[in-house]
Amino acid sequence: MVAREGVPTVRTRVRRPAGTLTAVSALHDLDPAATFRDRIEVMNAGRVAAAGSPAEVITQELVAVVYRVGAVVSPDGPEGRPSVRFCTGRP
Repeated sequence: MVAREGVPTVRTRVRRPAGTLTAVSALHDLDPAATFRDRIEVMNAGRVAAAGSPAEVITQELVAVVYRVGAVVSPDGPEGRPSVRFCTGRP
């Protein structure tokens, strides 16, 4: 039920001027999200935990809170975008 209620909100927020392209996708893997999207939103427990550019959003702290794992986040992805390497164990 929550997902259906959220769809009109998403549809309203992604409207852009004519001639521009907008794609909405759900990705669970952070590296492709950082590589192929200019803006991302990370959800946690049905709420937006963070929104912005991949560099603003994908941080070690966010990964620890949302995914409940340790990670090293570094700017060595394509074009300096964040790259995530998960660590064993909890944060």
